[in-house]
Amino acid sequence: VDAPGGKVLSGADVRQAFVKIPGQANVMLKFGKLGTAANAPSYWTGTWTVPADYKLNSVVPFHVLLRTKADHRLGDFSQETLAAGSLLTIVAVP
Repeated sequence: VDAPGGKVLSGADVRQAFVKIPGQANVMLKFGKLGTAANAPSYWTGTWTVPADYKLNSVVPFHVLLRTKADHRLGDFSQETLAAGSLLTIVAVP
């Protein structure tokens, strides 16, 4: 969300969006819809391969960064303010 204007940003508004994870290549994000219905929700996605030696039960300290097209403003999100149970955590596959 563009904080000053309150607008929800879509792919049309963003020049570049990516995730920074320490020690990893940047993960580029793409904007798309979940399904084909006119009212299908839209979302940002990106994938990365977790290294085999990544410590289990550790929180991934990532930051999402983006730059808008129209005015080249920068945005930054990190999960530091989220509750502990909501943090991106590496766990073993059951």
